[in-house]
Amino acid sequence: MHKMYGRVQGFRDRAFIAICTVLLFGWTASARAVTLTNGFLSVSNGMLFATQEYSNGNFSISYNVSQIGTQITYTYTLFVPQKNLSHWNLGLSTNFTSSDLISFSSSIPTDLVGPQVWSPDQGSSQEGMPDDLFGYKFQPTSGTRTGLVTFTIVTDRLPTNGNFYARDGGGVYVYNTGFANPSTGAFLIVPDSVAVVPEPSSLVLAIGGVLMMMLATRRRR
Repeated sequence: MHKMYGRVQGFRDRAFIAICTVLLFGWTASARAVTLTNGFLSVSNGMLFATQEYSNGNFSISYNVSQIGTQITYTYTLFVPQKNLSHWNLGLSTNFTSSDLISFSSSIPTDLVGPQVWSPDQGSSQEGMPDDLFGYKFQPTSGTRTGLVTFTIVTDRLPTNGNFYARDGGGVYVYNTGFANPSTGAFLIVPDSVAVVPEPSSLVLAIGGVLMMMLATRRRR
């Protein structure tokens, strides 16, 4: 009788271990980065409107959006030909606040200003901007501001279509064609107003922990 009970108990213990393993493996897999979308906009492919050196030198911007859990990373790489990048503006949903930003980094020292409304009425600093744009201003403070420069923000906001604007000065600027022509132009991918709904991975981990504790308690008995 005792041997039979021991076999049943051993089977139950192994079942507990198997369940915990599956749950914890599923949680680990969900913690890996998943690419949601990426793309490339340039003057030459007709997705950007640019003037002077930014047009002649084929200004471009690429983006990569990836997700780990509830955190979404937006990485933007700008190719800035010839003229130094004075600043660039990234459009966001109008209910985006600074508390929605988890982290920010860039390949060159940069001040991040906003989020707020940027307007063509603000003088030469927004020269040629087609319309108002709510979002961040990325303003490099030093370093090489030509060639490839990268900016990364991490938030919990899902991706959607949006606009950007960049300039040097003296009439040199660029923006996506959808900014001026929403019905036919191209857009950049930017953070939306919708936040990520947490996956049940944290619940799975908690359940796995409880099962392991139960197993440990049963063995001590």
